Amino acid sequence: MRANSQTDLGRLYGVYSQLLFLPPNDHGHDQFIHQNMLRNYLGAAFNADESMRYLWHLPADICRVALKYMKFYIDIFEPCLRTLSHAKASSPMTRSEVPALVHESICSAYLIVLSSLGADPEKSLYRRAQAGLLRQEQVRLVALAVERVVERLDPVCGLQFQFSTVKSLDSIRKCAELGELDMSKVDELLRKLWEEVQWAYGLISGFLTEERFRSKRLELLLLRYLDEDCGDSGSKVAEDLEVMNARMGSGFRQRPGRLKP
Repeated sequence: MRANSQTDLGRLYGVYSQLLFLPPNDHGHDQFIHQNMLRNYLGAAFNADESMRYLWHLPADICRVALKYMKFYIDIFEPCLRTLSHAKASSPMTRSEVPALVHESICSAYLIVLSSLGADPEKSLYRRAQAGLLRQEQVRLVALAVERVVERLDPVCGLQFQFSTVKSLDSIRKCAELGELDMSKVDELLRKLWEEVQWAYGLISGFLTEERFRSKRLELLLLRYLDEDCGDSGSKVAEDLEVMNARMGSGFRQRPGRLKP
């Protein structure tokens, strides 16, 4: 089943359109670096000459989870991270360059995962889909993993609301400047987001969509293991995949940069 319906592609185009209107940052740039990256990936799919050509090679399930992953970024993840970055930037105890660096590092790692889901035509999953070499078993594993990544990140992002005074960016700045914000909680939440995104990168970009992940036997083994242990929608899907990743050895365990917030 291919993502060749106007509905699937129309929804992706809606996400792309939203990116054109994301707010600028406070550091003199028109857009965040990571927003430009994401917009450029999607823009390649919607060029004027061959509208939406490049996503036609991707399976519908990959488009579905990529759409969910992108919408989560726009609606929840990036606003949460921006809130925390503003809180950190407003604290007199923070060096001025730290919040922007942390923000861009976390978002860039998040978007590397998106590039592995077919947004980057140089990545293995896109090239294999274009050549007709993607097996349904790999597609299913990737879809399960992405669903679980979003499920894990959602409650973490919800922790930003533990700051009862945080109702707007202006109130964040004021509370941080007055020392009324618990910066240890802000730092803890930023660290948790970074760890979750690093984990997602290792699972999806470093394992399931990696160039050397081509064994149908391994895919069937993983799916059988998951089905017997917890079923398709079990809460342990991604954790179990991570265990299998570790058992496979270090070959699939590359990580992005080492920066910690």
